[in-house]
Amino acid sequence: LRPDLVLDIDSVMETKLDSFTCHKSQVEEWMPWMGGYEDDIPEEPEARRDFFRRTSYAAVESQIVADQFRDALIAKYGEERGRGIRYAEAYEISEYAASLDDKRAAELFAF
Repeated sequence: LRPDLVLDIDSVMETKLDSFTCHKSQVEEWMPWMGGYEDDIPEEPEARRDFFRRTSYAAVESQIVADQFRDALIAKYGEERGRGIRYAEAYEISEYAASLDDKRAAELFAF
């Protein structure tokens, strides 16, 4: 991946994780079974939710992206904010799509 756009998603991460954990058959059953960690899942609902929030692909991958593209986050958001971003998403524009200059990026991704 050579991202054309890297976004801070800290402010929406809770919503992303909420939506991810709504897919109970995949997140709470299939993925743990495939990963061999179904016995590690807590029974109590709040502990169960916290477990999946900490270990879910959505959370872990978003942290990896933030670390991997830290320089791009700093360039976009400034030194202080860029260094503090915990979760990010990165996108590469298709070679068949229109180009993405700064003006167009601001229009499409105003957040």
